[in-house]
Amino acid sequence: MGRELTLLTDQSEEQVQRIARYVDRKMRDLSLATRASDSILPVLTCYNLAEELFIASEENKILRRDLARLTEAQRSSREGDKH
Repeated sequence: MGRELTLLTDQSEEQVQRIARYVDRKMRDLSLATRASDSILPVLTCYNLAEELFIASEENKILRRDLARLTEAQRSSREGDKH
C-alpha cells in the first residue's frame, strides 16, 4: 500500500515480489471492504491471511489422508491380483 520494505530472506526476489503483491492486494481489498483505519488494517490483513493458511492446511491434510487411503487401496488391489 505504497510502502517499500527491505527484507532479508532466502526466497528469490521474484517470489518476494509475488508475495508482496498478494499481501498488498489483500490489504487494499480489506481497506475498501471495511474502511478500517491504517493502524487496524495490517492486523485485519494478518488475521485474514492466517485464516486462509489454516483453511488451506486443513484441506491439505484431508487431501493427503484421502491420497494415502487411495494409495493403500490400490496397493491392496494389486497384491490381491497377484494371488
